[in-house]
This record gives sequence, structure tokens and C-alpha cells, in this order.
Amino acid sequence: IEYREWLPAAAGDVSVLDALPAMRAAARVRDAAVAAIEAEGPIHPDRLARLVAGAFGLRRVTEGRKASILGLVPPVHRPTRGDNFLWPAGIDPMTWDLVRRPAPDESRPVDEISLNEIANAMRVVAEESGGMSADELKRGALKMFGGRRMTEAIESRLDRALKTARTEATSSWDQEGSTERAG
Repeated sequence: IEYREWLPAAAGDVSVLDALPAMRAAARVRDAAVAAIEAEGPIHPDRLARLVAGAFGLRRVTEGRKASILGLVPPVHRPTRGDNFLWPAGIDPMTWDLVRRPAPDESRPVDEISLNEIANAMRVVAEESGGMSADELKRGALKMFGGRRMTEAIESRLDRALKTARTEATSSWDQEGSTERAG
């Protein structure tokens, strides 16, 4: 599936955010947050806060403002399992099996992709190859999201996703981290 960013229409100006936690302001901000989650979820909380703030004309988001926005996210979007990402209503992160690829010549920051989705990408790479080393698997998943450079932070995130993939494996994972097609 192609990844599509949420492109909000102007939901108001910064005065709406300034009016939080007033009920009318909270309802408008909550509506924007839910629209972003439903359109783009799973979504990292920091990204959600930036997008929602941007819908109200704010370019920079302080920690306090971020907390105010995230505090309005309904519990239905906060799964009790998985990483800290916010999910569309009715979707269980543990059974979600999609990979959302960016458009050609675009990329998605790995730290803004849920571990579940990265693990799904690793499964796709493994299935397409018939088996590969853990390093090749991580590089294949990174490439699937438009990434090219393996920094220490990116490798750490991919290692965590590999652990997630092994925990929920539909493929066989050997001790060295390479994969073999299940069968």
C-alpha cells in the first residue's frame, strides 16, 4: 500500500490551542487528532502533535503543547500492546499486517514507523528473498521505506523491529537472525 500523509485543512488558528482545555477548543483539537490518526495511523505521538498543531497554524510545538494535544486522544486509539504509536479505531497492532511504502523518491523516517509495520516489512523482504541474513533483512526493510543510510539510531530501531518480527514470526527465524521460508 502507498503511504499517504494526512494533509489537514486549516482547523482554526493558534487561539484554539491557546484556549485549551476549554471544552469547545478541546473538541476541535480532538477532532483534528482523530482525523489524523484515522488517515495516517499508526502514527507516532510526536508526529501527531506536530500535524495537529500545524492544522491550527502553529509551526513549533513545545512539550507542554504536545502534552495538551496528546491528552485529548481518545483511549480507543491507544492500544495496550505494542509500541507507543496511536492507531485507527478497531485495528489491533498485533494482527495488522500491512506495509505502507512511500511514493518513489520519497522516504519515511524509521523512527516515525511503528515496530509492527517495520516487522511486517521484514516479513515481506524475507518472503520475497526466500531467506537472508539479519543485516540483509534490516537493509531490505529500510529500503522498502525509502531509506538508504544505516545510522546507529536507525539500526537500533530496526533491531527492535526484528525482535518484534521474531516474537510474532510467520516465517522461521534461526539463531543467527537469518530467515528461511516457512513451509
